[in-house]
Amino acid sequence: MRNGGPLPRIAAGALSCLMLQLSGTQAFGEDFAYEASLGAGRSDNILRNPSNEKSEDIASAGLQFSFDKQSSKLQADAVADLAYFDYRNDSFDSQVAGNFAGNALFAFVPERFHWAISDNFGQVLTDPFQPATPDNDENLNYFSTGPDVTFPMGSQTRLRIGGRYSLTSYEESPLDSESVAGQLGVLHALSSSSSISLNGRAQRVTYKEEALDSDYDQDDAYLRYEAQGARTQLGADVGYSQIDRDADSDPDAGWLFRLNVSRRISNSSVVMVTGGREFMSSGAAFAASQGVGGISLNAAPGRQAAQPFTNEYATLAWNFDRNRTGLSLFGSWNDQTYQDAPGLDQTIARYGVQVRRDLSQTTSISFNGNHASANFQQSGSDYDEDVGGVELLWHLSRTLVLGFSYDYFHRNSDLAAADYTENRYWLRIGYARGTPRSGYVLPTFGIDSALNGT
Repeated sequence: MRNGGPLPRIAAGALSCLMLQLSGTQAFGEDFAYEASLGAGRSDNILRNPSNEKSEDIASAGLQFSFDKQSSKLQADAVADLAYFDYRNDSFDSQVAGNFAGNALFAFVPERFHWAISDNFGQVLTDPFQPATPDNDENLNYFSTGPDVTFPMGSQTRLRIGGRYSLTSYEESPLDSESVAGQLGVLHALSSSSSISLNGRAQRVTYKEEALDSDYDQDDAYLRYEAQGARTQLGADVGYSQIDRDADSDPDAGWLFRLNVSRRISNSSVVMVTGGREFMSSGAAFAASQGVGGISLNAAPGRQAAQPFTNEYATLAWNFDRNRTGLSLFGSWNDQTYQDAPGLDQTIARYGVQVRRDLSQTTSISFNGNHASANFQQSGSDYDEDVGGVELLWHLSRTLVLGFSYDYFHRNSDLAAADYTENRYWLRIGYARGTPRSGYVLPTFGIDSALNGT
């Protein structure tokens, strides 16, 4: 089994810390849902070849869970979709696949001293131009932690000092790195629901593999505006950023922009918009992408590189949930530009839909569909990929669930050898408590208490 080594231990350690925290909270309340399952499946093209397709029988063990906690001492949100696959005809070695994303903010002294922890685990492609298979993906873990300390400076002004240590770990690629960052901000409250702040941040990124010669410093200075109304949350950063690489005497610089807007448009639906332009690393970009479109078992598209890049991005999501029906729509666009290595430039656009309908008190059906379009500066490597699926669930009891599902995968690539179509059929039985979310918990608004009659 290829998933040995330090990376799974890092992910397992982060998950263990989270579960330990859950065990000390009201973990089995309505804010914690999970499903553990055993399943059997069949693929008609497990190698994802354009021809000479090979069938494969698969045994699986899966774990899905979601957790959120909001209190004066802890704010936490975690979601996971993980599975162990055993390929019965030995097409591949057994593997652990899936994604986990979690963050927690511990208030040791409320409004004065906080400690943040976040962890993102999943798979990325070893060769970005070929389909995802157990031989062409690897685990990636991005972990970050550090304190934030706030000092009052009068009734409306605060001084905030923070630090972050981040660790990026790849299973196979020699791109492991660590970063240390310090940040300083002066915040002024404009009203009870809005504030403005001036912020500075300095970061040092060091790669474990010295031969890469890719270490760099990053400095950011920006103005932040935050506001929260009855139905709207708004956050905006505008400033300047600079990258100074050890291997290059000329620093790269440019403007920095980040926008995050959430709007409750009815009691049942929320719209969220993000956009921006900033310097970023492959590990940080992977962590950010997990917040778009939900957590699944699929590997993230695109290439991984040691060099930092300019990331221009935009996302739009709409979530609807009422009574027996749930609907989510999302779209994202990311353009990564490498100043000194234009051959690495890539643009990835994704959009998708998730639909759930409760047919009765014991049965439900769900559908998901996603489209990804990857365009690379390297000619002849672009592709479009479609993933879709439908699942029928039958609750045999309050905790026992039986599931039948069908998954469809298709790629149309400029590389003829990378074209493929695959169909998978699954039967699983699971022990469940609640319904795990597939993404981060939605934001809350001032009007929510009135809409819910509280």
